Amino acid sequence: MDKAAEEALADLCRQALAPELNALERRVEALEQSPSLAFSQAEAIATRRRVVKRAREAGLSVERISRSFGIATTTVWRDLDEVQPRVPPRTLGVDGRSYPSRHNGNGAGPATS
Repeated sequence: MDKAAEEALADLCRQALAPELNALERRVEALEQSPSLAFSQAEAIATRRRVVKRAREAGLSVERISRSFGIATTTVWRDLDEVQPRVPPRTLGVDGRSYPSRHNGNGAGPATS
């Protein structure tokens, strides 16, 4: 992937994920000031699912999302099963190439043959 394509992808990801990332930053700042405002595990999972959904809708592959957030691909698939994103017809793989989306009809898990 050339430098311009990497920058375009980075901009796309920043735009798609900006609301959730800003909310996370505000929560971290609040947590630093008052430990009683800490995320519950359920809130953390819900936030991760929203971010994963946005990344998928922005056209990132499951593998790319997994690597970007440091979570297992099975966790990404499970999150996508919960939030049912609009899956684009093509996704951007880890290698920077565009591939047809793999999904099972509900927009989430891998296709089965």
